[in-house]
Amino acid sequence: MLVLCLFVFLLTSKQHLIAALTPKTVLVWNILFVLSMVLTILSHQIRFPPDPGAYPLPEPPVTLLHHVPLTLMLILFPIILVDFILLVQELVAGKPPIRVLGASFTLASLFLLLMIFAQIFTTVYDYIPVVGPFFRDKFWLVFLTAGIALTIPVRLVSSNSFDLTPALSRLKVRSTFPGVVVLVSLATVAGVFLTAPKPVVQSDQKTTLRILTYNIQQGYSEYGLKNYDGQLEIIREVDADIIGLQECDTNRIAGGNSDVVRYFADKLDLYSYYGPKTVPGTFGIALLSKYPIENPRTFYMYSEGEQTATIEAQIKVGDKTFNLFVTHLGNGCMPTMDRHHNV
Repeated sequence: MLVLCLFVFLLTSKQHLIAALTPKTVLVWNILFVLSMVLTILSHQIRFPPDPGAYPLPEPPVTLLHHVPLTLMLILFPIILVDFILLVQELVAGKPPIRVLGASFTLASLFLLLMIFAQIFTTVYDYIPVVGPFFRDKFWLVFLTAGIALTIPVRLVSSNSFDLTPALSRLKVRSTFPGVVVLVSLATVAGVFLTAPKPVVQSDQKTTLRILTYNIQQGYSEYGLKNYDGQLEIIREVDADIIGLQECDTNRIAGGNSDVVRYFADKLDLYSYYGPKTVPGTFGIALLSKYPIENPRTFYMYSEGEQTATIEAQIKVGDKTFNLFVTHLGNGCMPTMDRHHNV
């Protein structure tokens, strides 16, 4: 939000700096952004060993070095907005016919579809014959491909389109636009705190615990429609003390970048812990609890098919400590058990 506000300030109050951008500057800016994005993913990528004896494999800790490429990527991200401005400039100047526009946007839509499928393949590679195995541990490659597709067209932009002075001079909201962006940013940050879960302190006198395991299939209904609220009502009706969720992936383009775990935790005022990261390509698993979650950790298990993981944590009820495990089993790892349920 800070970077976005700064960019809007430069766009409206320091237009000479934006107007001074050259093709070389924009190209280098794009390359640095793509590199930082890919390095952010690679720093969290796990190369899973083929030997079953190497498992269980604990998730590596996140260090300060992991945040360096992420911070750099966040600082550089306004280049996407600059690229969009150049695209609009090029379209306005070139005035391409409808047929050319239609063909171009069709190809772009096809590319987006392929990128979504490629990201899905990094998780369900075992279900995709021939090409599927190639995508295992290749989450970074999908974003590198998208980044290259973002960067190459910069070389095709005419020199006239890099003159942003006419477009910037048409901005008529110079004095109010930055203020609006700042207010939206503050409201966004405030919303995070206002909607954050506020778990109620539970009685230590409970003698039973109600447990729910729920494969939410990315929050979709059997008809392929988003059904977060419907699933939320089911969970609320059960009123479980401990909830294990499977296939609750977060931060995936293929799932609409929806964070259903946070949504459930906020609405139900529960403690929560999300297991494996998005990058390793596992099915998402999460633990929600009315009691504080202690010592949570994630470890990975061997599987012949899709990569699997398990959450291990403890909760304390009165003077008793309970060990909790949540998992989503894969093909060939435990054939006698339903792969969609907790252990």
